[in-house]
Amino acid sequence: MPEFLAANAKLDIARREADIGIRAQRPDQPWLSARRTNARLDYAVFGRADAPEGFITLSEDLAIAPADRWIRARHGSRIVTEVNTMRLALDLARAGLGRIVVPVFAGHDDSGLLQLSGPIDEIAHEEWLVAHAEARNDPPVRRALMAMERLLTRPRPRASP
Repeated sequence: MPEFLAANAKLDIARREADIGIRAQRPDQPWLSARRTNARLDYAVFGRADAPEGFITLSEDLAIAPADRWIRARHGSRIVTEVNTMRLALDLARAGLGRIVVPVFAGHDDSGLLQLSGPIDEIAHEEWLVAHAEARNDPPVRRALMAMERLLTRPRPRASP
């Protein structure tokens, strides 16, 4: 039975900590297979129109995603709070407590948030669906890979200029 895990840390597919992963770059390990899902994943600042200009981000020990590193590097003094999950960051942004940086498709899918910036080119990246090269043909893993590929390769909104 598939189990979906939200993980801020990179799980080791080679050691079977996960069967499938979604990564921001093509893996270079020969034991991993990868397929690009979209040519580019754009990020932008989102929040409510009446929200303060400060940012909500993952706590420093969890900040491995490009968006979280960008906030810390460019707006570290404007962080108003830290969270331990992006779900909580979305909820706080919806409540008007600050701004978040998320993929454009996620921000547009979230009612109550407005796109407050154009695309942030320096953190845009490709998105890769990754599996262990040997496990990718196991029937349950194969079915999950095919379903994830259909989901992740559908057209998504792009950032507004």
